[in-house]
Amino acid sequence: MTIRHLLTHTSGLPREAMGVNWSDLTFPNRDAMIRRLPELETVFPAETEWKYSNLALSLAGEIVAAVSGEPWPRYVESHILTPLGMKSTLTLPQGGMAGLSTGYGRRVPGERRRVRPFVDVAAERPAGNIASNVEDLARFVALQMRDGAAGGAQVLKGSTLREMRRIRWLLPDWRSGWGLGFSVRRVGEQVRAGHGGVLPGQRTQIELAPADKLGVIVLTNADDGDPVRYVDQAFALLTPVVKRAVEAPKAAGAAEPFWDRYAGTYTSEQSDVKVMVLDGKLTLVDPEAENPWEARILLKPVSAGTFRMTAASCSYGAIGELLTFETGADGRVTRMKTANEYWLRK
Repeated sequence: MTIRHLLTHTSGLPREAMGVNWSDLTFPNRDAMIRRLPELETVFPAETEWKYSNLALSLAGEIVAAVSGEPWPRYVESHILTPLGMKSTLTLPQGGMAGLSTGYGRRVPGERRRVRPFVDVAAERPAGNIASNVEDLARFVALQMRDGAAGGAQVLKGSTLREMRRIRWLLPDWRSGWGLGFSVRRVGEQVRAGHGGVLPGQRTQIELAPADKLGVIVLTNADDGDPVRYVDQAFALLTPVVKRAVEAPKAAGAAEPFWDRYAGTYTSEQSDVKVMVLDGKLTLVDPEAENPWEARILLKPVSAGTFRMTAASCSYGAIGELLTFETGADGRVTRMKTANEYWLRK
């Protein structure tokens, strides 16, 4: 069992620590949880099934404390909340604190909603006991949109943030799964990362679509709150608006005048391909592809006769590598080649 298994909920550990009772709202303290760990058995062998586990995340918090030498709440405050300016966020909230929302039970016909008690999950605090507000959580979401080097408000470098949101466990529906701590799901063509939270009288959902620079935070204070529904509606309404607002003006394509010398048909034992100037861009097209336009490869100039292969949607394994046009003694292009193959010009 590894840390990655804990963060992706593939450790096979039970959902809760021994002593947790969501009906009676009783939770063991940290010492009791650690003392009783040897009595627990895994439900599945690690990395064979996906199973959400608050216990797994609680142990991840214990690892943070052991490695850093700081208690988990202090580490989160000093290394995450303070650099991000999340001044209203609490790792150890207490019942009755000013500004803390009151949780309510579900709607029952003919009855008033019951006030739900404040809950401290004790040993499982790393799995879900932080109190925050929309303004502070927006600062956390904004971090996910940045791509700088680590330091100051950039708590983690951009590549680390992307790794957290990359699918590590794909669920059977092939449209959702888990990264490191984040759930990831595809809604239409939009990929979102996020997480929800549930405590008595409180239901929340945060989701962000980094490619669209858009995040949605929904906090509700009732057992029958449905934050995911509001998240989906907010994305449906806002995504096209934000896309239009941030979209850079499209410059008219301008082909280099000498690119015409590369245009033509190129052949190999496997296929014939066409090189053309389309919309001001030097483009490689495979006429035999199921959809030649979607499978096209754009050739971006690097130096004289050398181009880098790029594509918005293509599975060709050499994407990102270089393609070079070679000429004969008369200056006419005779073939094009990549590092591993070549095509003769017809």
